[in-house]
Amino acid sequence: MLLRTAPLRAETGDLLGAVEVLEPLGPVSTGERRNNKLAGFGCLDPLTGVLNRSMIQAHLRENLPLYSVFPVPFCVMTFTVDNLAKLNERFGQASVDTVLRVASQTLENSLRPTDFIGHWIEHEFLAILTECNESDAIRTAERLRKMIESAHVAFWGDTLNITMSIGVTIAHDQDTVGSMVSRSEQALHKSQTAGGNQVALVSH
Repeated sequence: MLLRTAPLRAETGDLLGAVEVLEPLGPVSTGERRNNKLAGFGCLDPLTGVLNRSMIQAHLRENLPLYSVFPVPFCVMTFTVDNLAKLNERFGQASVDTVLRVASQTLENSLRPTDFIGHWIEHEFLAILTECNESDAIRTAERLRKMIESAHVAFWGDTLNITMSIGVTIAHDQDTVGSMVSRSEQALHKSQTAGGNQVALVSH
């Protein structure tokens, strides 16, 4: 069963309470079955439903030795939702958690089955895009940015509009997990300091 919650408001807009409704679940998709298995093995982040830090880090460790043998390009992207502090101040931590869940699921559903995304640290996500060169990475990151920008989050009768800053880097010879993550976070910082809601690249 699926539990849905809806707010009850007075004519003035004041919150009076909430209604909870149980709905039967439809057929379970292949993706849902896979996620259920991963959750059982402790591979998913409980807040966002995407891979946890250890799992996404393990995938990155796997890709680097493979790249040294077969130099098929791949990229790393880091993401963070803009203005979360203001959101928390106005609506509370529950709104931040809701936005993070919606953002992470939007990103995961917008990537290919061969790509990976995980909850990296606090409000930051990290994705690995396979068979992806620099121009592919920028184009994909822009598409993801627009997907997030168009996602309107319903929260207790309010609609929360969100944007996301994205940092991108491409794998190079002699790269390590640390060097790739460091470059992608430099790119993310570049995006944030430029005002957010944009894609930035750090190549080397």
